[in-house]
Amino acid sequence: MAELEGLEAVVAGTNLSISDDTWVWKGSSSGLFSVSSLRGLMALNQGVNGSMADFQWVSWVPIKVNCFVWRLLCNKIPVAYNLLLRGVVINELSCKWCGSEMDSIEHVFFNCSFSEHIWIWFGAWSGLFVTAPTCIEDLISILKIPGGSKKRKKLELTLLYSVVWVIWKTRNALVFNNRRNSSLKAADEIQLLSFNWFKNRSMFRNSCWSDWSISPFLACSL
Repeated sequence: MAELEGLEAVVAGTNLSISDDTWVWKGSSSGLFSVSSLRGLMALNQGVNGSMADFQWVSWVPIKVNCFVWRLLCNKIPVAYNLLLRGVVINELSCKWCGSEMDSIEHVFFNCSFSEHIWIWFGAWSGLFVTAPTCIEDLISILKIPGGSKKRKKLELTLLYSVVWVIWKTRNALVFNNRRNSSLKAADEIQLLSFNWFKNRSMFRNSCWSDWSISPFLACSL
């Protein structure tokens, strides 16, 4: 009897209609499901920081790179510092490039002399900034600067994602294969990789490499 009364209490506030049943997604005002609305709910419910909430999925970039950037903003990249926090025994905690600081996300991607040289070069090549970023929040601030079309913003994201991806790949080549690449070689890889993504995954399939090597925005007039 108690169970019946409980059930009646649950359905007491339910209004029934003669229309067909439909699915309604409460995560958006339209009632329609979208990945972006789900991401917004996850960011809100998990209490993630601002940089995580500002993450944007870029279709011009491979899925694995989008996932990598997502994890980077979640601070889930397995650098030595993060592994140490998880209780993993690490023999070498210092940065393999410079050896001056611990192998952490902020150091590997922004503050190591290797990555600093890449960001300085990238700023000059892309024209996205004058002062090189020193943390993820700086990148988000750059992307949130008003102005420009949606396609231009998408290209900016593509370029920035290629930078952090190449930095990570180059770091891993040194850590696991003892292969040390120069910042100039990494810069060449960033140019080529981002060009291939842009040319093959966007509508700008007639983009010219010679223009791209000068400026990515010159190649597509964005």
